[in-house]
Amino acid sequence: MRLASGIQALENAGLTEASSPGKGPGRLISLIGPSGSGKTTLAQAMASSLQVYCEHHEQNPEMAKLMAGEPGFDAFTSQKWFLDQIGKFIKASSGAVTILLDQDPIAITHVYGRLFYDRGVMRAVNYRKLLSLGLSLQRRISRSRKRTLLSLTAPAEILRRRVSDRSLISASEFGWYDVLEKRFAELTSQLPVTATIETAELTVAEATERVVRAAKLS
Repeated sequence: MRLASGIQALENAGLTEASSPGKGPGRLISLIGPSGSGKTTLAQAMASSLQVYCEHHEQNPEMAKLMAGEPGFDAFTSQKWFLDQIGKFIKASSGAVTILLDQDPIAITHVYGRLFYDRGVMRAVNYRKLLSLGLSLQRRISRSRKRTLLSLTAPAEILRRRVSDRSLISASEFGWYDVLEKRFAELTSQLPVTATIETAELTVAEATERVVRAAKLS
């Protein structure tokens, strides 16, 4: 019971911190949404004008095991790796500039981490550690940057086609992906998202313009 209540408290604290507008000379724009919603494509398109962080799951040693079907996958180590990469990027970025993340840290803890925990792939004690690390990162962001959250989405059939085309998941894993989509919808409903951008019918240039307008970058 104590462990469960501790997890709930950390999840709530993480949501509260991720909802903070932040302060400081710099800005942080975070994209949030499931795989296939267009986050990385948009981030790469904006890399010429902003300092951009793009998540490279193929560089994560634990994800390489998972994608290859090899034994020994450690969900905690995998998610911690993603948080560490974002932390290093933010630390190396100039404080006064605008930076963009192609996945907000809250998704790493509250969507993927929670999913691994619920499915018994991550122990409760490690999920608590992950939430604590995520909270620490969110607090560091809030102290140094004004924060803007933008949600990206697309119809379910388009999301599935995109992730299938990129060989991120197989057709047999769409049940898992359905849960992931629902988790993202639940998460974004709890956050002060500035805008939700539907990417299905947009070109990259059009979607980029939507981000620029929503984040008031122009």
